[in-house]
Amino acid sequence: MQSSTQKILHGGMLVWLTLGCSEPKRLDPVSTFVPLQKTGPVKIKKFDQLRQGEAEVWYLGHAGYAVRTTSRILIFDCALMEPAKQDTSGLAAGIIDLEELNGLNTIFFVSHDHPDHFNPLLFVAFQRQNPSIRWIVSSDVYDAITSLDTVMTNVTVPRLYRRMNIDGMIVRGIKSNDGGVAYVVQVDGLQLYFGGDHAWWAWDTRSKRPEREFKAELDRLTGYRFDLAFLAIDPSLRAYDFAGALHFVKRFKPNMVFPMHKLGDNASESIAFRNAVLETGLSNAALVRQRGDFFHYVKPQ
Repeated sequence: MQSSTQKILHGGMLVWLTLGCSEPKRLDPVSTFVPLQKTGPVKIKKFDQLRQGEAEVWYLGHAGYAVRTTSRILIFDCALMEPAKQDTSGLAAGIIDLEELNGLNTIFFVSHDHPDHFNPLLFVAFQRQNPSIRWIVSSDVYDAITSLDTVMTNVTVPRLYRRMNIDGMIVRGIKSNDGGVAYVVQVDGLQLYFGGDHAWWAWDTRSKRPEREFKAELDRLTGYRFDLAFLAIDPSLRAYDFAGALHFVKRFKPNMVFPMHKLGDNASESIAFRNAVLETGLSNAALVRQRGDFFHYVKPQ
């Protein structure tokens, strides 16, 4: 199998990952990150500066991520409104500033109505500021926003398991075992999986039900080849912290994996997850340190 090289920009740092090797190169979590000669927040480039199969990714806290492709920017489960750092703003601060996204084709995805994934205040504010923004939400989120004091426009609820063409994207939802849906999105030559809270929730280790329900829904995605996968981890699960995410990694072998849900206040959880992914034989887990972290993905040839 030929190897291919993937460039990842991480919070102003550059790292090269080698994909597709029979013996993946192990990456030390510290020494492989080389500072770029660049300061200040990352600026959003014009669409013509991204090529087909490329993506830019920002971490927005908890389960929130922003993904820019050649034609649009996708916002997943953004619930935070206060910047991570007072001296920065917008995506570089881990929040959404619609002025920063002005003129860009922006689509918000919400996986379910839990307050750490969906913020009604943010929804109302954004609807009033720019009602042309498209929202793709789970049915429970739709039920929640119908009671809000705002005009609701451009809101779509994907039908479970159906492939839907929405705004030029192919969107499919599978049922989450913790509310709402997990999304599969095909756009601009990329395939994305955003798990929301669909995970191997082994709170009671005597029960096989969480494992069975988690794996059964993933069975519906057999045959998919994902470029980017956003997967929940949770140290409260102790030995099962990474169980669901690692099962997904082993089964689908996505080109790039991003942890979410409970990463803590430092990089230790993300580093531990990245090392666990390395143990599977893959070298493609993003090291997410803090809100506003930025990554540049290039699809392997």
